[in-house]
Amino acid sequence: MPPTADPATAPGGAHGPTFGPSPTRPWGASAREDGGGAGMARRGPTRPGLLLDLAAVGALLSFVAVFFWPLVTGHMFSTVAGVQSLIFPWAADPPSIGDVLQNDSATLNFGWQAFAQEVLQSGSFPFWNPSSFGGYALFANGSSGFANPVRILLALTVGPGPAHELFSILHLAAGGVLAYLLGRDLRLARWGSLLAATAWMLSSWNLGWLHLEVVSPVIAFFPAGLLTVRRAVLRPNLSWVALAAATLAWLLVSTHLLFALVTWSICMLYGAALAVGPLLARAGRDAGAALGRGARAGAAAVLSVGLGAPVLLPTWLMLARSQREPMTYEVLREVWMGRPESFLNTFTPEALPLTGATFNSELVFAGTATALLALVGLFARRRPAASLGRGLAAGVFLVTVGTPLTWLVFTFVPGMDVFRPYDRLVMWWPLAVGLLGGAGLDVLVERCGRYRRWLGAALAVLVVAGTAGQLLDYGRAISPPFPPRDSRYLFPDTDLLAAMREEGTSTAGWPQRHAGLRAPQALPWTFSMLSANTSLAAGLDSATGYDSAVPARSTDVVRVLAGEPIEQVLASGLDAAYFPVLEAGTARLDLLGRAGIGQVAMAPGIRLDEPWAAPLVAVGAEERYRGADGTLVQLPEAGPRLVGGTIVAAGRDDALRTFTRPGFDHTTALLVEQDQVDRLEGVQLPGAPGPAGDVVEATRGTNTARLVVEADRPAWLLVPDGWDDGWSAEVDGHNVPVLRADYSQRAVLVPEGRSEVTFSYRPEGWRPGVAIGVVSLLLCVSGTAVSWRRRRRRGRPAGPGAPTLIVHEARGHAADLDGTWSVE
Repeated sequence: MPPTADPATAPGGAHGPTFGPSPTRPWGASAREDGGGAGMARRGPTRPGLLLDLAAVGALLSFVAVFFWPLVTGHMFSTVAGVQSLIFPWAADPPSIGDVLQNDSATLNFGWQAFAQEVLQSGSFPFWNPSSFGGYALFANGSSGFANPVRILLALTVGPGPAHELFSILHLAAGGVLAYLLGRDLRLARWGSLLAATAWMLSSWNLGWLHLEVVSPVIAFFPAGLLTVRRAVLRPNLSWVALAAATLAWLLVSTHLLFALVTWSICMLYGAALAVGPLLARAGRDAGAALGRGARAGAAAVLSVGLGAPVLLPTWLMLARSQREPMTYEVLREVWMGRPESFLNTFTPEALPLTGATFNSELVFAGTATALLALVGLFARRRPAASLGRGLAAGVFLVTVGTPLTWLVFTFVPGMDVFRPYDRLVMWWPLAVGLLGGAGLDVLVERCGRYRRWLGAALAVLVVAGTAGQLLDYGRAISPPFPPRDSRYLFPDTDLLAAMREEGTSTAGWPQRHAGLRAPQALPWTFSMLSANTSLAAGLDSATGYDSAVPARSTDVVRVLAGEPIEQVLASGLDAAYFPVLEAGTARLDLLGRAGIGQVAMAPGIRLDEPWAAPLVAVGAEERYRGADGTLVQLPEAGPRLVGGTIVAAGRDDALRTFTRPGFDHTTALLVEQDQVDRLEGVQLPGAPGPAGDVVEATRGTNTARLVVEADRPAWLLVPDGWDDGWSAEVDGHNVPVLRADYSQRAVLVPEGRSEVTFSYRPEGWRPGVAIGVVSLLLCVSGTAVSWRRRRRRGRPAGPGAPTLIVHEARGHAADLDGTWSVE
């Protein structure tokens, strides 16, 4: 979605060498640098200009306060209450609040935040999640955002409920303030910048999706990325390059990677347009300056990826093994393309109530006045904000609705072959409308100011206030209701959960994994038991979960467990996030022990004496609790075990068929694939089937495990937790290979006698990623230091870290539009 070249860099623009006098100049440009030195004295700092900008920021923060005012009156910003009416055990005593479109906040993010709080406050870090999908790499899943410093700080200080509220408030407010700064840097006057910021911050998409923490950071990072990239490209100052790189790196590790990549790509395309636009406009002249701008844009791009490498490299390696399968371009065109008529909602909001489809595609509204003024700004000349707005709007529209540009994005932008639906690309549309609307407001205010200075200001006040009121009203209408601030609405404890915890540890000390089982019914998203990430919120281990990217082998096992035919599982992966629900009468209950499951939590209305439960009864299942919130069935312990037999499978397909066939006895032999056997380099494999000793002691941390075993012969120690290349192990202090066994679990060889086995996890690619990140950080620090030293020698401020207000002479502006301001 390439924006057009900024007029500020074209001949006569604010940064061109032939620039002449202009009403305003961009944020931070001195008279000497823009070539318009005559009559444009540099003076500052000026208190009136600063106060006006602070007043604009105060207005934006007041809009945020109005939206979140229910927090002051004893309510919460949360969707948990609605989800509790859909998922047992809480559905047994449901709150009056029903399901909402934003329930992913509760089913996905709340559990993650609760897990992060527990892990971080214990002094560890959530590289691994042992409590969902049988264990998998959470840090590198591409959507949890656990490297976001804001998320880490909140997890260390407050609970999941307040953390969600503060996270949402911070990113919404930052998005508004940063959009205002972007407008000022794009030479919008204060009123135009305020309108653009209001339209972006309170747009229907941003308020509608604010609950979804995998997306909401984009509200802040999109304008921040555009602002810092613009500054990095247009100013020969390495400090801005470093700041742009840091901003984009923070974006890449803080939100869902697909949304982050689109945002990052737009910012870098804008940087490229700023670099090459003037060169094209001047028919190849001034190639040296263009080369410098291009080099700074490229440096910001490369350094941003380098700074994010500790997260991005492990994520890239993990996604290569995930369940997500790319779609073809034909499928995109037939199923997932956006509709041109959706953009008509730019002028009037989508009718209520919203549906799942309209929630994705129709939230383009940024205020009626903003949209009408955007038509004026669309034709405004020599205004950088209008230039960026036109390019961004054209790019979003053309990619969303299906054009040759769609094919280019689908083919060459990483991740766009799994991004779906393309309707969601409209999330970047409101900023384009806001910038165009701000430019249009500036045009009208300037013309009104020719007759009555107060008239332009009055018009601007009405437009900004009216837009804020309209967007706040619609934003409240499409957002879930604020429930009362009460612990009953935040996944409270129940008798079933207490019973599960009481029975939740094996004799050796290993946590017991559970499977939630619902009654047979036609609606798979209704009345499930501990589904999605709600088990994390309850502090329990689950065989299922909810995530966008999970190792394919882990999802293969759960899919077969849920009753999907094996050949179908082998034939295809999944094309979306995975949210499995296990159902009585369909689930393969004979596989529970093999999958390391020692508990079954059954929804009310189903009983152990029904025919479908025969596999449970056959292995000695016992009912330990029954109540209105569900039933707990305890199975034989399914923790770590020693086995003396070995079955070698040829490959993945053979292994899954063997592991899931009815006659496979996981208590006597280990299933290992040939590629894993080859790692042992000729070591003798255990060949005496049957139990081979006892696990005396077993403790599990987040990224570690320690086991003490007594083997009566050389044997396999199988740990029923997910395998990953990042696991390492020691047996009595000696490094040993960690093999993938029983299709998706991990195992090591232990000798006869007593042994101590320790496991440790760091994501694959973490260490080289850290090395790349350190080198990138040193380059950023070195570049900033060089830039500061050079500027100090010239007697000038030292870059972004040393703020200095610069006020320029205003011509033709209304009363309070007297010039632009800057931070150099």
